[in-house]
Amino acid sequence: PEAAQIVFASGVPIVLAPLDVTYQSFITKKDIQALRESIHPDHRSLIEMLYVYIDGYQQRTFLEGSPLHDSVAVAALVHPEIFTTREAYVEVDYSESYTRGTTLVDGLNNLKLNSNATILETIDREAFLRMTLRSFERFKHA
Repeated sequence: PEAAQIVFASGVPIVLAPLDVTYQSFITKKDIQALRESIHPDHRSLIEMLYVYIDGYQQRTFLEGSPLHDSVAVAALVHPEIFTTREAYVEVDYSESYTRGTTLVDGLNNLKLNSNATILETIDREAFLRMTLRSFERFKHA
């Protein structure tokens, strides 16, 4: 948390992808089924990795798919238009309490501080899934 707080205080441009947004990127086995059939057999291991990832997540959570947390962060840089965002002041709790590591967002600007981060609020899930699945298309006929 100390390192994260240093980054938030540094003045560099920051885009924060909180879990409530990354969970909107939920992908299911049904979402990737057609892609599995259309991809070149030599590259099906890429799809199998997604299945393994989803299976592992399902076993831990009993949900029918998995969010793609890291892919959301990449998508925010490559296709920012599929997100809604807001500016806010953010810091990280690095105290020795049970909230250690919590990201604190002053969404109402109660502290009257300049924003130091762009925070993703929503994602267009359908556009995100199309983008994610399209990224595999180059492996169709290789």
